[in-house]
Amino acid sequence: MWIDRLRRLLGRLGALALAGVLMTATAPALAALSLTTRYDGGNAAKPQYEVDTGGGLVFKVMAYDNGVSTQSKGDLSSIVYNGVQYADASRGSQLNSGFDFLYSNVSAVDVQAQLISSTGVATPAATADGGVVSGGAYVKVTVTVFSSKGGVLRHYYMARSGEPRIYMGTYFTEEPDTLNLVRFIVRAPIGALAKGGPAGTPGGLA
Repeated sequence: MWIDRLRRLLGRLGALALAGVLMTATAPALAALSLTTRYDGGNAAKPQYEVDTGGGLVFKVMAYDNGVSTQSKGDLSSIVYNGVQYADASRGSQLNSGFDFLYSNVSAVDVQAQLISSTGVATPAATADGGVVSGGAYVKVTVTVFSSKGGVLRHYYMARSGEPRIYMGTYFTEEPDTLNLVRFIVRAPIGALAKGGPAGTPGGLA
């Protein structure tokens, strides 16, 4: 009698184990967080840092100046979420009117990107076109601007593995003097955004 019960129990455990194996085999694997260096048009003078969060969001930060304030170092030039591009191709998302226009007569902007492990070990972005670093817990991109008076502004973009979010923070020792304010502007084509309520209402259609 007890032998029959044991056999039934083992049969059930085997079925559960098989179900677990099948669920593991069919569940989509979460992509790893990665930081890739991209050269626009293969030009080494035009690097960008591409961050794949592993959670459906891939964004790029420009590390070169394109000659206009609306496409400058430190801009978010691409924001792709679940295959949809939410960035304006002609104008970057940026502080004020561009990081190179925060202080009068200054265009000294530095951009650095790092992959950071869960224990805090930082690995800098690759220098070669298409070079990838991955396997970390976070990515940190630091945009630094120096004023002619010795002030400094640092803006941070951060991503956490598996999360479809861009975390940001801004620190400065001297207030930008071209517009006398600090604001981050996201420039997105309205056609890519979800439809809101009626025009003329908060959050409504434009």
